[in-house]
Amino acid sequence: RGAQSRLELASIFKGTDKSKIKRYSSGEFDSDVLKKARSISAHIVITTMIWKRHDIFRAWALGVKRLKRHFKNVRIDVMVAGSEGHLSKGVVSRYGFDYIEAPNSPLGRKSNIRLRACEKYNSDYVMLCGSDDIFSNKYFAFILNAISMGHDEIAPLDIYYCDILSKYSLYSNGNQGIYRGIKHARGEPLAPGRVLSRQILDKVNWRLWLEEENKYLDKWPRDRIKEVVKNPLHFSCRENGLVMCDVKKDINMTKMKIYPHFELVCEDYLAQEIPELENLKRRSRGEARKVASRPSRRRGR
Repeated sequence: RGAQSRLELASIFKGTDKSKIKRYSSGEFDSDVLKKARSISAHIVITTMIWKRHDIFRAWALGVKRLKRHFKNVRIDVMVAGSEGHLSKGVVSRYGFDYIEAPNSPLGRKSNIRLRACEKYNSDYVMLCGSDDIFSNKYFAFILNAISMGHDEIAPLDIYYCDILSKYSLYSNGNQGIYRGIKHARGEPLAPGRVLSRQILDKVNWRLWLEEENKYLDKWPRDRIKEVVKNPLHFSCRENGLVMCDVKKDINMTKMKIYPHFELVCEDYLAQEIPELENLKRRSRGEARKVASRPSRRRGR
């Protein structure tokens, strides 16, 4: 059982005022997008950062390897910044990805170190994501089509969440601009899965984050990008039949704030679009059962 049952979550969402929420409608994926993507040549660097949670990183890495298999016409390089020395380097190198060591705090500095390390590839575009953000083939095909049209920033407006220790998943309608303490305006694009052209990155000198920042990492980069972007594309995943999934573990849904713009979604839909999720959930639940079955040790007097 998750932090809250599916029925309890449904009751929460039913009782919220949705009149101020910007909602995205469900749409069908255009199969022509996938056909066109297989003929598009591009050079992309996918970059992320790792800190513990190696099981989720492995699922992320398998997702990237899947993209490499399905889009052989695209050169995909991968750069990962880690902070656990030989431990994180070993996890990353196992998948043939490039690695750079960086302190885990402040996160702004780690983010910039990771981004500057991507400059050496001389790629056309860089995709920024967390090591818990996994993309469907359709999502990547959509990105390739946008690249072929010359967009210099390509970013999603909405996202899916999967709690691998529970039996439910969530969909978020993205930034709403109606919650106290959250600085993003209504309808602003999200950070995970954002793709930037080399021209944009050259203009910001391959530095997007405030070095000392440790939270709210997307506010400053968003403002910097706005200053230099010429031809952005901000799109809804749900309207285009795409999946970008943020994987949650060890953080229960009660700790991850439940907002009125969240909705319950079918677990099978995410698993169908992102096959790595099912194995990850199976292994994580198996580990959770092992921990629960261990006899508790009582201290003697």
